[in-house]
Amino acid sequence: METADRQKLYIREFRPEDEAVILSWIGNDDEQRMWSADRYSTFPPMPGDMSALYRESVEAGGFFPYCLTDGERVLGHFILRYPTEDTSLLRVGFVIIDPSLRGQGIGKLLIEKAKEEAAGMGAKKLSLGVFTDNPAAYHCYLSCGFAVTGEEDYTVLGTLYPGYAMEMEI
Repeated sequence: METADRQKLYIREFRPEDEAVILSWIGNDDEQRMWSADRYSTFPPMPGDMSALYRESVEAGGFFPYCLTDGERVLGHFILRYPTEDTSLLRVGFVIIDPSLRGQGIGKLLIEKAKEEAAGMGAKKLSLGVFTDNPAAYHCYLSCGFAVTGEEDYTVLGTLYPGYAMEMEI
């Protein structure tokens, strides 16, 4: 994607019609695990699962789903949420981009947009978790300014997966 095209990209709130596009980017249960940890018990998720999860989370408060778009199509997706009562910290998660755009810097751009949105919400730090067997995401996050702050393991469908806790100042 050309630099001029990247300048036209923006984020907007997730819409239920975005669900099918986002879930189509997940090719197998390992990719789903790396994207959503234990949030879905089946691969692929059932139609409406993502929208229902997001609707419930937004209604509960402190959960904000977004899409990266060029105005015509969804190119990426992420959520921000408050992991604690401390509103100076936001956690970014469910980060994914269209597989046809991987390796082009779009993931880094998506994280920059998430950082801008978090700063606009008054956050001073962003955190996230990434599996150790997802080196592309790990290196993307490092290049965006995240640093490893510890280990963060997840149990997904009875299997323990090691990961890193990462954080950055914004």
